Amino acid sequence: MQKSRAALQGKQIEHVYHCNMADQDRTELAKIVGKTSVPQGFVNGIPIGGCNDGPKPWHGILPLLNSGKLEKALQVDDPAETEKILSQ
Repeated sequence: MQKSRAALQGKQIEHVYHCNMADQDRTELAKIVGKTSVPQGFVNGIPIGGCNDGPKPWHGILPLLNSGKLEKALQVDDPAETEKILSQ
């Protein structure tokens, strides 16, 4: 969690950080992404996985930052366009 948060802060990317999640919140997280581990990133409602990976091959906050895709995705508002940018 610290690596992804530090990387986002280092790139001056505005983000919301939740800590001390209640069991109900973790249950909701599991419904959305299939697991309760954190971090879990989202852009325009699209799950982007955890720090280094996720359920889809293109997931991971750090890989998306390193590729420049995360910054590009943050420039659009449409979830479909967001996922297209991130998954390329």
